Amino acid sequence: MTEGLTELIVDFVSSIRFDEIPSEAVDVVRTGFTDCVAVMVAGAQQPVTRIVGSVVSHQGGNGEARLCLSSERAAAPEAALISGTAAHALDYDDVAMDAHPSAPLVATLLSEGEALGSSGRDLITAYVAGYEVWADLAYRDQSPHHAKGWHPTAIFGVVGASAAAAVLHRLPAEQVRAALGIAASQAGGLTANFGSMTKPFHVGRAAHSGIMAARL
Repeated sequence: MTEGLTELIVDFVSSIRFDEIPSEAVDVVRTGFTDCVAVMVAGAQQPVTRIVGSVVSHQGGNGEARLCLSSERAAAPEAALISGTAAHALDYDDVAMDAHPSAPLVATLLSEGEALGSSGRDLITAYVAGYEVWADLAYRDQSPHHAKGWHPTAIFGVVGASAAAAVLHRLPAEQVRAALGIAASQAGGLTANFGSMTKPFHVGRAAHSGIMAARL
């Protein structure tokens, strides 16, 4: 069953094309990006973002991607870690599927997209891929993750982020399969952490892990 589900997801991610995305979905993506960038900028100076940033290795002006759209830069995975944390620091990012899909997806796409020189169409296509994979997995679970003590944004977010990053990298099916497996092995996050700085860190870590999974 797991193998069959994996193949369905791999086929979807490796074959998705911008021209096949409905215009209504593109509008949703634009809204998700706009909302997430706003809360990311607002959360950039929050204590949790500063703490995470203080332990990440910055590369000055030579880094691959900007941190929270600022002038500071870092390697794309680390930029996504910081930006994803910022996006969830105030807990005002969008909500769907009983989770916060845009924060890990947008952090992943802005960082890895900048590193790769991706186009707007690339980012939209990758967002849709990550969102749809996340939704498919979430809706297959009959028992809410929150009720079991797991943070769904951290669990599904890393898999969605890896799918999005895989699309940016234009990975073939075999490498998409590997990326999803690596990402799933890194999924984790406890509701017991809610109310602490670890909750937004879950989101940053999902984005970071998604990029690393696709790169590996």
